[in-house]
Amino acid sequence: METPGNYDKYRSASQVKDDGRTRTSGKTKKAIKKEIVAMLAQCGFIKTTDQVHNKIDNLVSSWKKAHRALGGTGFGSQDEKNLKGIRSSYEKSKVGKMD
Repeated sequence: METPGNYDKYRSASQVKDDGRTRTSGKTKKAIKKEIVAMLAQCGFIKTTDQVHNKIDNLVSSWKKAHRALGGTGFGSQDEKNLKGIRSSYEKSKVGKMD
């Protein structure tokens, strides 16, 4: 996901609707997740597509939360003291969650 363009490829991947129609052309998210699972397996990491899906969702959610916090929007006060506290809290929380 860190490689430029990979997240965009995942985000804009086609999705198959319940009635069998495809929303857009190209690979589906499910196919991309299977590719990720295969790449991880080559490196010795055995994961399921559900685990990959959850990891991506958690990363996106964490990124959005940090982006809002560090951007100073949606958290009320934007003074420098509060922003330093938010940054410090975020940095402490991400250290303990790294896999």
